[in-house]
Amino acid sequence: MSASGDCPTFQWSREGAPILEGGRFTGTRTTTLAITNVQPTDAGSYKATVALSCSSTVVESASATLSVTASLSSVTAALSGPATVCSTCLGGTANESHAAGGSVARQWGYRTTSGGSITDIPEATAASYVLNGTDFPGAGGYFLVVRVTPACGTLQVSNELAVTVDDSPPPGDEVRFFTVTSRSTENVLEWVNPPAGGTVSIRFNGASTSCAFPATETDGAPVPGGSFVAAGGARERLAHASLVNTSVYCYSVFYDSGGGWKGPRTNSGRPFDTSGNVKWAFSSGLFSTTPPTVGGAGVIATNNDNVVHAMERGALGGEWPGAWRPALLGGAVQGRSPVVPIPVGGANPVVFLGAQDGGVYAINGATGGAGPAPWAAPTTIGGIVQAAPGGMFTAFGGARDALFVGTRDAGADNALVALDLDGIEIDRFDNGGGANSIGLISGAATVDYARKRVYFASDTRGSANTLWCVEIDDVLANPVFKQLLWARPLGRITSSPVVRGDRVYVANDLGTLYSVHESGAAGLDRTLAIETGGVKGFVFPDRSSQDLYFSTSGQVRVETDGPVFIAPKCSFGGGGLAPSPVLYVAALGRAYFGGNDGKLYELDAATCGAPKSVVLGDGAATVGAPSYDLAHGLVHVGTASGVFYAVQVPLP
Repeated sequence: MSASGDCPTFQWSREGAPILEGGRFTGTRTTTLAITNVQPTDAGSYKATVALSCSSTVVESASATLSVTASLSSVTAALSGPATVCSTCLGGTANESHAAGGSVARQWGYRTTSGGSITDIPEATAASYVLNGTDFPGAGGYFLVVRVTPACGTLQVSNELAVTVDDSPPPGDEVRFFTVTSRSTENVLEWVNPPAGGTVSIRFNGASTSCAFPATETDGAPVPGGSFVAAGGARERLAHASLVNTSVYCYSVFYDSGGGWKGPRTNSGRPFDTSGNVKWAFSSGLFSTTPPTVGGAGVIATNNDNVVHAMERGALGGEWPGAWRPALLGGAVQGRSPVVPIPVGGANPVVFLGAQDGGVYAINGATGGAGPAPWAAPTTIGGIVQAAPGGMFTAFGGARDALFVGTRDAGADNALVALDLDGIEIDRFDNGGGANSIGLISGAATVDYARKRVYFASDTRGSANTLWCVEIDDVLANPVFKQLLWARPLGRITSSPVVRGDRVYVANDLGTLYSVHESGAAGLDRTLAIETGGVKGFVFPDRSSQDLYFSTSGQVRVETDGPVFIAPKCSFGGGGLAPSPVLYVAALGRAYFGGNDGKLYELDAATCGAPKSVVLGDGAATVGAPSYDLAHGLVHVGTASGVFYAVQVPLP
């Protein structure tokens, strides 16, 4: 503090009580009070009283509030969901919690022996970490920990979480693709019999809020009609009716092909009142928050059992389409799968998928695994494919036919790969590799048909550039990629670029939103700092206005991209909510997103008020990114428990 006048004297006080000189307090009668080894009990309101020798005036300074943050303590890691993960897919979610410490930085890692040295998991620095089989060296047992570095206190390592990575393939003679569709007082069971046929027996436990799967062929109770001689490889359907709504029913399918009972294959269902907005629930049995795709053959969705599922569309749908069987891939799919209504290899429509085994797949959108795939085999383009395929098609006015898929390989140079519609690699853009190599490509590429360009985003590697614009050659005899038009160093980007008009929207993981001019000129950028982190998925522009919808780690935000700068419009979040990527439905003027609180949310774009919500299932599972079925007015969304829901919108 400072004072003017003749011969001032000072006295500092805390909460009105004078502070004595000595010990941890020095300067108690000067302009500057110093406190060493600050304790939590030192927090409070401090003032200085000033008296002048030539005057009877006594003046008190303004109050200064001291807040004391305690040192970090009690760092704890907890795991929800399965602790076993396959070598190419996702599993349960680990969460970190702690007390005090102020702001913290986190780093997840694993040990191969309890108490041993820690290997960091790249990019795993958030409060939660979803088990990813590709983060570990291979099959085996690991001990997951999180290191927390606080602003106040010293680094601490959490308790250990035992994690198992299992890459053993399922037996070839088992029951496959066992799903459960739930409606009011009914669960419909669907599966494919073992190839050799034999006898099938389905048992269940249930009629309560939780249940255990029958462990043997004599456990639990028989499902009516669930014991019969099975035709080898046949698709089966069995309705289990007259059930109690909101009760959980746990099913086990056993089979005997001549050598005794085997299995079980398990799944569960929870019937519910469908007179509300939620019309049906489809349980795939394993983690699935990747947004489903609505196509001509149904709702196409994937889970971490490496399976592609389809569900009949409409409020009365939710079962396998008539000609459909689920299709098995060699890896899990973590990006939305486009369904394209064009003829490819005798199929129409076609589902294109990028999987974490490094393969790009084409699946018959009408039959799935019931017949031969449009491609004889998947095309392998890299160690991991995280990004969904993008494409340009002459049927829709494109310069040529090509799929564009990025690689996400931490141990090699990455590239944007172009495939033709027969699955043959026809070009690869890697920026020359080596010192100029491209970082991990996590999101889908975006094609600008009008300008004959493809945009994609990446992490840094040899090159510092992370937003890329490549020109497409429209001469069919030439390679697909004509030239790199421009690239920008915008920081690590795991979301996808989106084009609207002459603007490209993208955000980096440090929390800067960019509106980049199509020329790539830095002087034409419009930016906005996002204090809650980078964008999940992508920015969703409203093409009838200048509004931008997106989610971060803790908020859903709406911003307006004006002629000079990006201006905040409204946001929703807090209270520990972790929203999914956002879906904006222009026809309804609504934005939809899932939460980690088991709810699907609806935000009214016009009012920007508090969103409406509906609880999905028992509300215990994290809800993923939604998709919209315009023809039926349904939002479709998957959850961490492996259940997909059909929700009538708008919400009341």
